[in-house]
Amino acid sequence: MPKKLINIGIIGLNFAVNVHLPAFQLNKNCKIYGIVSKNITNAKLIAKQYNIPNCYTSWQEMILDPQIDAISIAVPPILQPKIIIAALKQHKAIFAEKPLGSKLVDTVQIDKFIRNNNIANIIDFSYTGCPAFIAAKKLIQNKFINNIRSININWHLETKSSLEKNINHWKTKPQLGGGVTLNFASHVLFYLEWLFGKINKINFKKYNLLGKNHGDTLVQISAELNNNVIANIIINIAAFIGSKQEHKIEIYGDNASMILENTDITKPISGFNLKTITRNDNKWHNIKLKNSIRITSKQDDRIIAVNNLTNKFIKWIMTNKPEHPNFIDGIRIQKLLESY
Repeated sequence: MPKKLINIGIIGLNFAVNVHLPAFQLNKNCKIYGIVSKNITNAKLIAKQYNIPNCYTSWQEMILDPQIDAISIAVPPILQPKIIIAALKQHKAIFAEKPLGSKLVDTVQIDKFIRNNNIANIIDFSYTGCPAFIAAKKLIQNKFINNIRSININWHLETKSSLEKNINHWKTKPQLGGGVTLNFASHVLFYLEWLFGKINKINFKKYNLLGKNHGDTLVQISAELNNNVIANIIINIAAFIGSKQEHKIEIYGDNASMILENTDITKPISGFNLKTITRNDNKWHNIKLKNSIRITSKQDDRIIAVNNLTNKFIKWIMTNKPEHPNFIDGIRIQKLLESY
């Protein structure tokens, strides 16, 4: 008999449809079984476009459907914990966005449930699926830099929400899960630990550069890792630098260094390059990167990284063996974000 495909339900439009959905469609072991929208007309249009057989008018209806094996969620963080907990109770595997919630306290029940039940769960810390970051991690594991002295991370861009002075959107409100710390620093702290090991001490300074209708738009972080390695981090989402961005990770060692860098805001994943230098030859070398999938110029570049994570998610469902980054990892980062 042919192997049963894993039925995926999509909760959310926008990012869920533009990134989660095509990332899952690249995996031959699953299929998109349904999509949720309060506006059934919208749901039917998307279902027709992507050949999805079922539409639901509520996430509650979807997770109660016994044909749904797993759900993929891309909603504001304030809404996500309630959906996750309800889905876990129905033993649905879950692919979710970061952060898990707008506050650590909202994740307590999730933490207890997943520690007592082996239900597949992955959180979208997408840079762990970025080819440049994967290549950097291999170099670090192979001791290309034998003794890391310091790490500098600068991430400067101007988000769409920062351009609107009177915007009323969850992305500008920390209490709803918005702001630079929850949305951007969460990514950085996770990939910092993923690449270099646990953070032992951390200090934050947060600033609002845009006034009362916005939350934090700039954050300065100092993190101390193992072996007294210091990481200095600045993230600014209200930085006008034209139509570009600066996302740069500099790693300095005794006899070698490396730089991960992306200046193309339209290609947050494939725009990254990786270069290295050693004291022996004193020349920078660009590292050739491997990308297992191809997307069209009209598709969202983040599909590349998210596909790596959705593949891990499907593998966990099929093998019953846990993968990373998972909800425990997400809760760890949420604790760091609230520890200052």
